[in-house]
Amino acid sequence: MKAKIITLQGTDFAVSLPAEEMLLRHLKDVQTATRFRPGSYRENVEALRDVLLEEGGKNISKAKMAAAIALVGLPDRKVLRDTVKARFPRTHSVVVKTLRPLRRLRGTIAGHWWKSIAVVIAIVAILMSASNIFSALISVQPTETSSGWTVTETSIGPVRSYNEAHAGLAASGWLVGWQGYALQAVIFLVIALLVLRLRNTGRLPYVLALFACVLFIGATGTAQNQITNTQIQQKSYWSAGVTPLMPHMAYLQQCGDEIQYVFDGGTDGMLFRQLRDEGFQLAIAIPTRESDGTIDTKTLCQQYDVLRRDHSKSDIVLQYYAKNDDGTIRPYEFSDLGEGISSYGLFVK
Repeated sequence: MKAKIITLQGTDFAVSLPAEEMLLRHLKDVQTATRFRPGSYRENVEALRDVLLEEGGKNISKAKMAAAIALVGLPDRKVLRDTVKARFPRTHSVVVKTLRPLRRLRGTIAGHWWKSIAVVIAIVAILMSASNIFSALISVQPTETSSGWTVTETSIGPVRSYNEAHAGLAASGWLVGWQGYALQAVIFLVIALLVLRLRNTGRLPYVLALFACVLFIGATGTAQNQITNTQIQQKSYWSAGVTPLMPHMAYLQQCGDEIQYVFDGGTDGMLFRQLRDEGFQLAIAIPTRESDGTIDTKTLCQQYDVLRRDHSKSDIVLQYYAKNDDGTIRPYEFSDLGEGISSYGLFVK
């Protein structure tokens, strides 16, 4: 019989190959049981050595090794927390109280993982349903700007201006209208109910119904994206200049009056040139703070009152203008921002 020399705590033994395999498995188990306790590992191996010397001498067979291992056994499994508890009782108490809720949560998830996931899915579905309801309420609101007069608060005072109606996109159909969002809200709510039902019963019809609802949501979502992309691509054609620009004079409500005011940023250049063609010229420059475009309303009212002595209201207009290097007056442009060449002025016909 082949044998191999193995040393246990300074003593050599002639061990058969089957006995060697058994010894190695035992030592591995001892190492696992005495992790973080090297002293216990050493004591167990010394005890095994003494038993082998007393019972079998230095020639060890498989039967002798099995008997010695059975006699010595494995050391008691002493967990690290026991040592911490003995040496640091207050710290151990704080750690246990802190980790207790996490252990309960882990036990709940481990014991009922499907039920926990089902609750999460149901909550997400309910939130999606609420989101679609909100989208439906928003889509009910009118998407087109109606024509009419409106008052806007500005840095120089309230301004009454006229808004032209802007044509919106073509009707997109029920799928991305409020009806589509309402339908999806109902479907998500049904998904939540089906998942909760599956959590308790797990019957096949509920599985099939849930699968059909998920397919429907996926199909409608894909269709909505396609419709939205098509609208974006076609927007340039729908919003092309099919109607001419309609400049309207606004009215600044200051000085106990309404002063004619070029306000619309989209047509102020057109109005400036039209007024220039009609003979309007800069009469009085109003000091303007460049940082925020505000003016001294007291000065404005004083100068307006001076002009009103010789001119009618319809012949006085407040404009924001810019000045070229040669002193030429021109319409204000956004590129003039920060250049310090723009100012308010009262123009008179």
